[in-house]
Amino acid sequence: MANYEEVFKKVVAHAKEYGFIFQSSELYDGLGAVYDYGPNGVELKNNIRNYWWKSMVNMNDNVVGLDSAIFMHPTTWKASVIEPQIETSNHYLNGLLATLCVAILD
Repeated sequence: MANYEEVFKKVVAHAKEYGFIFQSSELYDGLGAVYDYGPNGVELKNNIRNYWWKSMVNMNDNVVGLDSAIFMHPTTWKASVIEPQIETSNHYLNGLLATLCVAILD
């Protein structure tokens, strides 16, 4: 199998060719790993977001939607990670994720 970098370059080239994404500030040598959505990319992103929202929020009685800022005080992130999580079948993964997030924030 081709290495991941080559595959990623092919996927990005295809997405750019068909108007899904464009490298941000491309005329000025661009910004690494930052892309803007073209017309097709906006439609695809919105379709994925709407499908995810319906399947995760609208179809579950114990899940509520929340749209908040990413930029928050670090204490907020610690509190949101440490607070009890919704019961899942994979408690180990939730605990590992919480441990990693707290370690990064400290």
